[in-house]
Amino acid sequence: MVDRVEVVLGAHNVREIESSQVIRHSSQVILHPGWNPSTLVNDVALIHLTAPVPFNSNISPIRLPSHSQLNNNFANSPATVSGWGLPSDCKYPTATDPLSRLVCAFYGLSSK
Repeated sequence: MVDRVEVVLGAHNVREIESSQVIRHSSQVILHPGWNPSTLVNDVALIHLTAPVPFNSNISPIRLPSHSQLNNNFANSPATVSGWGLPSDCKYPTATDPLSRLVCAFYGLSSK
């Protein structure tokens, strides 16, 4: 169970303090009930911050699909990926094309 986290927004290099960074603390963290730290299944959480986030050229909200778009897999549509799985000096966000659900379903199953 996670009680509190520190959220760093607007950072391009997590190893250095940058003028674009904004730090916020959480008042509550709600983990997905099916979260499995061994397999990373359901690796998502809701984080309630103690203060508002100022949006600027380095920090902006994301748009989630509407209810009417739930069955759209968005394959071959432009998308932006942001965040770190492992700390990296790589500048995020970056543009990519989402994979289809079928391709994702078979990810990691190939012996090649």
